[in-house]
Amino acid sequence: MGKGWYWLSVFLGALFLIQYWLEFLLNLKSGNVAGYQNYWGVDVGIYLLLAVLLTITPTLFYFAWKYFPRPTKKITRDES
Repeated sequence: MGKGWYWLSVFLGALFLIQYWLEFLLNLKSGNVAGYQNYWGVDVGIYLLLAVLLTITPTLFYFAWKYFPRPTKKITRDES
C-alpha cells in the first residue's frame, strides 16, 4: 500500500469513527437510548453502537500501526 492510500484510509476511518463517537455521546447525553433507525426502520440502541465502537476503534489503531509505511532500504553486502 502506498503512502497516499495509507493516509487516505486512516483519515477516512478516523473521520467515520469521530462521527459515530459523537453520535453515541450526543444520544447518551440526551437520554435517547433508541439511538437511530436503520434502513429497515428498526431502532438501533446506543449500547449496541458502543459495543461496535469499542471493537472498531482499537482495530483501526492496530491496523494503522501495523501497516504504517516504513522505508524499505535494502542492505547489500558492502554495507554490512
